[in-house]
Amino acid sequence: MFLKLNEHKAQPKLEAIGEFIVALVKYCANDAGTAFELPPFKRAYPKDEKWLLNHPTFVSAMEALYRLDPAQRLAGYNAVSRDTHFHTFTMQGQEYHFAFPKLPSNIQDTLGQLYKFFYNQFRSDIKISVLAGDTLNRDNYKADYWKTNSVESRLCPVCLNKGMANPEHDVEHYFPKGLRFFYMLMLHPYNLYFTCKTCNSSIYKSQKMPLENEQDNLQTTFLPFHAGAQEEVAFQFSRGTLGDSIQMIPSNPKAPHVEEKIRNLDRMFRLEERWTNDLEAYASSLLSHYSEEFAADEYEDFKADFSQMVRRRGRAVETNPEVTIESAYYSWLLKEKIGSIFETIKKDDFSG
Repeated sequence: MFLKLNEHKAQPKLEAIGEFIVALVKYCANDAGTAFELPPFKRAYPKDEKWLLNHPTFVSAMEALYRLDPAQRLAGYNAVSRDTHFHTFTMQGQEYHFAFPKLPSNIQDTLGQLYKFFYNQFRSDIKISVLAGDTLNRDNYKADYWKTNSVESRLCPVCLNKGMANPEHDVEHYFPKGLRFFYMLMLHPYNLYFTCKTCNSSIYKSQKMPLENEQDNLQTTFLPFHAGAQEEVAFQFSRGTLGDSIQMIPSNPKAPHVEEKIRNLDRMFRLEERWTNDLEAYASSLLSHYSEEFAADEYEDFKADFSQMVRRRGRAVETNPEVTIESAYYSWLLKEKIGSIFETIKKDDFSG
């Protein structure tokens, strides 16, 4: 995640749903029985039993939990109750490793049935007592998200390309919902976000994990709604036989885990490759802008004008993050290549 996403008012609703699911797992873990019995469940959940039991897939998910032995149910509860609060550890800068991936696959799959039920209801309406008479679905979640993340409504928070304000864009999962290791994060408020279709395509993110290994320390990846890469990454440019290229480097090399974060971010989205491909367009724009403006003996005037343009671009980054790469590239050209720029512009050839 390059840009830091802003928290929004739908997130507490998702947190409440997550805690409700954990409570259901705890209910099963505390029951020594071997079958899902309706009368005690109705007594335990008088406000929710009608809506829940009206869905056969919910009943099937609960019955599957009861087919696990008590020790397995308890292990499942301990994992989901811990992982539901992963963000409280990471936001405090603490090391964290998910517990859910360490469970046997049969427990993961069984718990996954319960999480899938609630996720599928999220596509229409979730109606449970913890929402205090309100409902939550994908559409009102989107609306709350876009209200708070207005900048990201027009550009992708990962690659910074424009074109995000599209009602067809679906909620995406940073930790993929299709991998059993992360079933417990299907509706986690800090795992849902939006990207452009390119970033989430099979060529780039798709089902890739944000971690090299599912049990790695979460401090080794940039997380949605935490500090974004924008705050920890600088750019290094170089010129080779094939043209200019960009590389992400730590803005503070002493910051913990930042190199691993950058490596994981680029592994998922291949940003260095994609941004390098954009540099040619920025160079062409520069050539077009200056090709007729300065005579061969007006180098100092050109340098002053270019410096002013670079400063304007730099100031624009805060309110217009989409110019981040262009601004950094032009700053590098001003610092390292200003003389050769002027010469190549006069030759109408910026490739060298």
